[in-house]
Formats: sequence, structure tokens, C-alpha cells
Amino acid sequence: MPVDEMFDILPQDAAWGHEMAQDADGLELHYVRRGHGSPTVLLLHGWPGFWYDWRRVLPRLEQITSVIAMDLRGFGASAKPDWPPRSAYSAEAQARNVLALLDQLQLETVLLVGYDVGSRVAQTVAQLAPGRVQGLALSAPVYAGFGTRPLEPAAQKERWYQHFHMLAQADQLIGHDRETVRLYLSYFYDHWVGNKQALRAKEFEAIVDTYTQPGAVQGSIAWYQRVVDLDKWPSPIRRVNWPLSLTRPLSCGERLILFSCQVGQIDWRNIFPILSVFKC
Repeated sequence: MPVDEMFDILPQDAAWGHEMAQDADGLELHYVRRGHGSPTVLLLHGWPGFWYDWRRVLPRLEQITSVIAMDLRGFGASAKPDWPPRSAYSAEAQARNVLALLDQLQLETVLLVGYDVGSRVAQTVAQLAPGRVQGLALSAPVYAGFGTRPLEPAAQKERWYQHFHMLAQADQLIGHDRETVRLYLSYFYDHWVGNKQALRAKEFEAIVDTYTQPGAVQGSIAWYQRVVDLDKWPSPIRRVNWPLSLTRPLSCGERLILFSCQVGQIDWRNIFPILSVFKC
């Protein structure tokens, strides 16, 4: 479908190509798949969002290759089990679900793209199964080189919600009814979206509807509740011996690239041996 025709196509529309798989624990794992060809690009969303975060990207990528956008556990139409967050919603648990999807789709390798929560999950996939990741693109990644910056006052001013999400009452306060969900999400979509025209009214209301479904708020904030001690976050990232060669740019799927505005305190090449860093 032409790119322009995908504006205002709401997330439940069949035109997106909805599919269901099973995650590593046999629970429902939702994804959309479009396009044809190789390599396959797998898109991992952030918070507050779900696969629909990629609604502007999917129609463009499908013009040149196969692309998948999945809902992480707890988000969108994927399962939201009421299980202990530390085990069920950890980066490792989410990464295992990604690998389960690859297995079911018989995809040996993918170009893995993640931002925010998705960037942390993408890194963990690369750690657990580096041979499955043909290329890695990260936006707003969480990484060990942050040092103490997340705990500094300027950063905490923007990260207040992470502490709030760890309260036992957070789910009830946010998800009391549709209007409380709408008010809460509207803050982030207004505060964080640079291009205010990028989020259309119908699309935002559909996002609110998605977060209003039973278990949606609790499932999404379980990502934050998995962390009990903030001083242990983020965990150190071990060195990855990537089985790739640097011969062509990312468009050909054989270069690992980090997109980040915060790379000043770490040389990522000490962690990932084949890495190009693009500063914002």
C-alpha cells in the first residue's frame, strides 16, 4: 500500500497484516508483518507505545524489504500475564520472546531495530544470540556508559515516571478509566514528540484505546517494576564477539550501528568490536 494511504489507518485495521505467534512461555505474541524480501527488519517499540509506534516506518520499509513490528510482552495485543515482573518482564524474558518469534517464523537472522525499551531488549537479544542479529540499530539506548547520569537531578526531572511506575498504586491511578489513561499518555506524547504534527488525533485516540484495555497499563509498567533497586540499573553489558564482517553499510545489513545522542562517556567499540557510532 502506498505510504501516504497509511495515514489515519488505525492499529486494529486488517491492512497492517496482523499475526499471532507464541512467546517463549507459550503465551500470545502479536506482530504485524509487511513487505517481501531479505533481510527482514524487526522493529521493537518503546514506552508508552506498542507496535503502532512504527506506523510511519512500516510503509516505507515494506517498499524495499520484509519488515516486522511486534508487541513486547505486556504491550498492545501481546499477552499480559500477572506474573512476577522480575522474571516475566525482564530484558532477558523479552529477548527470549523475540527469539521465539524468530524461531516460529523460521528467520535465522534479522536486522534488529529498537528504541527506548526496545533498545534494551535488542541489546539483550544480541547478547543471548549474536548469530541471529545481522545488524543492530539503537535509538535512545540504555547502556552501561550512562554511569551516574540517570541519577543526576536534570535527568531525574525527566525520569520521574519511572519511580511512579514502581508504586503499587500506579496501575490503578493511571488506568482508573479511559480519561485518566488519556490524560497520562497525553503528557508524554505532548512532551516527548518533537514534531507535533506527527501524531494525528485519530491515532492518539486509538493509542489511548489500546492502553485502556484490561491489563494494558499494568502490563506496560511491569517493565519498570522488574527493577527493584535503581542503583543496579542498567546492568553491565558484556563484550559481544559479533560474527560479522565490516564490508558494507547498514542498508546491506552487515554493519552494527548505534544511533544515540548520549555516547560521550563510553567507547562502544570496547563492547561491540564492530561498531560505528553516529552522534546526534
